[in-house]
Amino acid sequence: GEMVEIEQAYFSIPVVTRIYLTLAVLTAGAVTFEFMSPLSLYLNFKLVGKGEVWRLLTCFVYFDTFSVHFFFHMHFLYFYSRRLEEHFYHRRTARFVYMLLFGGVLMLGLAAVYDLPFLSHSLIIMILYVWSRRNP
Repeated sequence: GEMVEIEQAYFSIPVVTRIYLTLAVLTAGAVTFEFMSPLSLYLNFKLVGKGEVWRLLTCFVYFDTFSVHFFFHMHFLYFYSRRLEEHFYHRRTARFVYMLLFGGVLMLGLAAVYDLPFLSHSLIIMILYVWSRRNP
């Protein structure tokens, strides 16, 4: 039936892109329906030092509440991350994860200097940049 088709479409998305997309949608849903506040998600190194280490991840997965802005970002994430993972990083998932981690760590370093609270947009721009360099 229809649920089987949705499930097949979902599981046809490469694993890293699927996990990132799922975390972004769940986070946006939780904030949209007020199960959590963006104030508990933003990057704050003082609070990370006090044990709120989840902020090192949540600053990359929170884009916005459900809105046109959010869905544009999800389109970019889905399209470009999927293309990179399926084509350039095909059967090299660990390298794709390493690229994302390497970029994420660099962004965290810049966030410490420039006091950036969310890095999700920056990670999407990095994915788009890498895709554009691989597909001139």
